[in-house]
Amino acid sequence: MEMTNEELLTKYAAQSATTTDHLNLGEEVMHGAVAAVADFGVSVYNSLPIPGKDDATTEDILSRIDKDAFSVYQEHPDAVHAASFIGGVFVPAGLAFKGMNLLRAGSKSVNWFSEAGKVASMKKVEDVFAAGEGASKVLTALRLNSTLLWLRML
Repeated sequence: MEMTNEELLTKYAAQSATTTDHLNLGEEVMHGAVAAVADFGVSVYNSLPIPGKDDATTEDILSRIDKDAFSVYQEHPDAVHAASFIGGVFVPAGLAFKGMNLLRAGSKSVNWFSEAGKVASMKKVEDVFAAGEGASKVLTALRLNSTLLWLRML
């Protein structure tokens, strides 16, 4: 039985929609990185002990986010899983190392841990209270003046 052109197009439409033939190497690498990040995120989400949650799948997430990344994931699942694993090992460790170096250096972005940061925060709080006390005295004086003006008009 011979197939018509229309039947052939219908048969291979799904396959052509999920191939990366139209991507060059750079685009394929970029979409592969998206797939690896999504795979890492799905792995982290699935490992969280949240009662009543359904496990997510990388395929489902990628099919909603980026069709080309989904195609790369389908054609090269082992490469995406390897990149996801490597990223999942080194990225958190690198961020932790960087954070510890910032803490050790006394960076202003993490200054709340140091004694100097506590003193600076208390100084800001004291300044706000002092400004508030002065403003409330001015408001009380204005109310008193408006009341006196109103009484004079009577």
